[in-house]
Amino acid sequence: MATGKKTGKKSQAANDFLEPKPPVITSASNVGTARGFNNGAITVSFTLPDNSPAATSFTASAYCSVHSATHTVTGASSPLVIEGFGTGVVTTVTVTATNDKGTSAASTASSNVTITTVPATPSAPTATADGGAATDNVSWTAPADGGSAITSYDWQSDDSKSGNTGSTSVAVGQEAGTTQAYRVRANNANGNSEYSAYSANLTSFSFTPFGFAPFGAFGFTPFGAFGFTPFGAFGFTPFGAFGFTPFGAFGFTPWGGPSCVHEDTLIRTPNGDIAAKDVKVDDFITSVGIQEIELEGLTSSDYDWRSIAIPTATNTGIVEVRVTASEESTVQEVVWFNGESESKFSLDHPMFLKGDPYYVFILAGGIKVGDILIKIAPDGSIIEVPVTSINTDDTSHKVYKFSCEPQDWFISGDYLTHNK
Repeated sequence: MATGKKTGKKSQAANDFLEPKPPVITSASNVGTARGFNNGAITVSFTLPDNSPAATSFTASAYCSVHSATHTVTGASSPLVIEGFGTGVVTTVTVTATNDKGTSAASTASSNVTITTVPATPSAPTATADGGAATDNVSWTAPADGGSAITSYDWQSDDSKSGNTGSTSVAVGQEAGTTQAYRVRANNANGNSEYSAYSANLTSFSFTPFGFAPFGAFGFTPFGAFGFTPFGAFGFTPFGAFGFTPFGAFGFTPWGGPSCVHEDTLIRTPNGDIAAKDVKVDDFITSVGIQEIELEGLTSSDYDWRSIAIPTATNTGIVEVRVTASEESTVQEVVWFNGESESKFSLDHPMFLKGDPYYVFILAGGIKVGDILIKIAPDGSIIEVPVTSINTDDTSHKVYKFSCEPQDWFISGDYLTHNK
């Protein structure tokens, strides 16, 4: 009986004389993390079909519409990373396999891949000096987000200050009269952009109502040193003599209008805090003594809060003052600071502020982010509080104005405030 010819699969040895079969792509995905803007990447994984001749290398390819070019990468095994894609490109990937006999046909294309990267580099920010405090206002335009939403910005000044914000602006407290510039970068889920160029240099506002120290230079405090009030003796306030008010530099006039405390703001008393609406004439409320403002033998009519500008503020301890008058009124707008909505004031209410170089009373409506307000701790010590946020409410509000003896500054909402 004749032996028949064998039939069946081609042996692997026979396959060794053929080029590989087209690879099968198992995944193709965006590589967003730490990828520079317009330099995106795709990771592609693949296998060879069963019984395919072996491959010595593989080449992955994808078209980039931003660069009008096909980007490729060649490697010995899966996975491969293709780089250089423009941010936002949507593309597909194909893979070929090669051995010493030739190159396979291209694989079936992958599913669409959308390229994301870090944000674009922002343009240089704009920086301006606040006209009423040693605060620089820095702002910038949001750059392209790299296909992933911008989550925050890092800012730096060339005098080593830095911070992070979720908005496209920031108010930076600075030393008065110093010069600096700012730069910024954008962040998203993929990482950080490059830093922008620096802004133009600017010099922070400096509050200097005199070319000299008005009191300390002569070795005395402004009150009582000569047994009289130094302002009334000349028939003018010391600032008017120079043809200006020291607060005009802040862009507002610090007097006129009702200086009042919101009805629910707490007034500190020797027996605990009570709402402003519950304070009565002849009640005693809490204040502090300020060594540099000498009041011995004086009444509140002998000085003007607008003229108080002292280089230091030394707290001499808790003082109880008597309420001599209480006036209820209504205002159309109130303000509060640092989210403390329980401590509201009319825009015309004077508040004690640490300026540069003087401590002064400033209207609440003229206070800016970066200013430093003064709070009084329960033990009477002074606490300096930078203003980080400001809120207003322009609905109708009931407010109260108090007159007190022997001094008209007192503690309301934990802040040291005046009511004249």
